[in-house]
Amino acid sequence: MIGRGKHKVRVSQRLDRRAGALYLRWRDAAAANWRVRALALTLVDAKGKPLAGKARAAVLEDAMRAAELQYAVNSGHAPAPARREPSAAPPKLLTVADGIHAVQDAERGRYHAPTRYNKGVIAAATQAMAVWGPDTPLAHVRRDDFVRLWRARMAAIRADGGVGYAGAMTTIERTLRLLDELREMQAPDGSALLGEDQAVPPRKWKEKLRRDYAELYGGGDLPEVQRPRYQLGEYRALLAKASEVDPRLALAMAIGAELRPVQVLRVRRSQLTLPPLPDPLPPLGQDDAVDYGSVVVKGRGKKGGVTVYFTRGQRAAVEAALHPETGYLRALEREYQAALAEDRDPPDYVLVPAGRLAQRDPAAAGPRAGAKADAPAAPLIPTAPTGYGKQRVQSAAWVEKRRLTPLNERTMNTLFHRARELAGVREQPGLAWYGMRRAATDAADDLEVSAGALMHLGGWSNEQTPRDIYRERERETHRRAARAARAAIRGEDEPPNELPNAETDA
Repeated sequence: MIGRGKHKVRVSQRLDRRAGALYLRWRDAAAANWRVRALALTLVDAKGKPLAGKARAAVLEDAMRAAELQYAVNSGHAPAPARREPSAAPPKLLTVADGIHAVQDAERGRYHAPTRYNKGVIAAATQAMAVWGPDTPLAHVRRDDFVRLWRARMAAIRADGGVGYAGAMTTIERTLRLLDELREMQAPDGSALLGEDQAVPPRKWKEKLRRDYAELYGGGDLPEVQRPRYQLGEYRALLAKASEVDPRLALAMAIGAELRPVQVLRVRRSQLTLPPLPDPLPPLGQDDAVDYGSVVVKGRGKKGGVTVYFTRGQRAAVEAALHPETGYLRALEREYQAALAEDRDPPDYVLVPAGRLAQRDPAAAGPRAGAKADAPAAPLIPTAPTGYGKQRVQSAAWVEKRRLTPLNERTMNTLFHRARELAGVREQPGLAWYGMRRAATDAADDLEVSAGALMHLGGWSNEQTPRDIYRERERETHRRAARAARAAIRGEDEPPNELPNAETDA
C-alpha cells in the first residue's frame, strides 16, 4: 500500500482475473466508488510457475513505482501517468544445467579440477538433473522435489542390486554442497547466482529420508551398516605377496597399509627422512632405540595426515625400492642424490609412480637394440623385478610427465586383488585396501594400545573415529565373554541343584 488517507493506493492480485496479474486499487472520492487499473505485470512465468528471488523482486518494484505515481495523481501532486510497461524484462533464471556448468567453469568454478571428490559432486548433481529436468530453474525447486530425488535414487540403486539408503543420502548431501557453492558465486551484476531461500531441502531432511527408507524398504528398520574386514592372518599374507605382483604395491602397503590409500599414493621422495643406520643392526627386539626414519603422509581437506615412524621392515622396503642396482626407483633416486651432492634442489618424485615399469635400464645395460651408436641413453622409470611388464624404454619426456603423477586408485585396487588371489585370501564384495585398515584397527584393539597410539596408527584426527567406526562393533571375543558372563550370572556353569524327591521326603 502506498500513501494514507483517502488517496492511498493498494497493489493487489485479483483472483477472478488472470492468474498472477497485478492491479492498482484506490478510492475515487468523486465517483464515491473504488477504481481498479490493471498493470502489465505478472508474478508467474510463461509456464505458469510463480516467480521467485530477483525476478519476483523486480516485478514488485515496478508495481510499487506505478502505485506511487497513481498516489501522486490522486493527491493532486502529479499529472495522470500514461500506461507504462515494466522497465526491463525479468532476468533469466538459473537452471539446473546452468548451475552444474557454472561450478565447473575453468576460471571460477569450485569443482573444475577433475578430482575424485569433485567428480562425485558433479555426478550427484547430474542425478538430480535427471529427476528435476535440465531446464528447470533452481529457484523453482521445492522442498518436495528433494523427496522426489531421494526416492528416485533409492529405487534406481535397488534396481541395480544395491541397498539404496547410503546412496540416496550421499546424492542429497553432494547436491546440497553444489547448491551452497552457487549461493557463494556471483552473477555479472554482483548478485548471488542462487538466493538463500531457493532450492532449500525439507527441514530435518536426514530424519525424513531415514523414515522414508524404513517405511518403503526396511520394514520399519534401517539397513545395518556393513564394515567387512580381513583377519590378521590375511592381512599379513597380503603384505607378504604384494612384492610378487608389483614393487609399487609392495612399497605402498609397507609404508601405509593402515592408512588411507589415496594419501599413501601421493607420498613424494622429499617427505622421506632416512637417517643412517648402525652397522651392524642390533638383534630384533633390541632395536627400540634405533631411528629407522620416517615419512610424512600429507592429508587433504578434512582428512588429516600423519607422520609415520618406520619400523625395521618399513625401512627395508624403502631401501629395496631405492637400491642403486635393483630398486625400481633407482634412476630417479640417482638424479635426486646427484642434485644433493651438487648442492642443488633435488628433483622430487612420487614413490608410487603411474605408468608401466620398464625392464631395461639404459644407464646400466647400454643403448637398446636398434638405437644409433651416438644416441644418449634415455632415463626412465626403472625396472621392476624380472618378469614384470613389457621390455621397453621410456623417453625423458615420458619420465618427466610421470615424475609427479601417482598411480591411480583404480590400478592400485587391480594390483591389490592380484595379491589377494596369490595370498589365497577370500574375496569380499567391495573390500580392498580398507579391509587391511580395519584389520589393523582390530589387531591394535587386541594389543590394547592407547587411544593416542591408535589415532596415529590410522592417521585419524581424533580418538573417537577409530573406536566408533573402524573397530568391529561386536567382536567375536566380546560375544564369547558376554556368553560366559551370562552363564555365570544364571548359574549355568554350576552343577544343577538336586530336585527334592517326593517319595524319599515322604
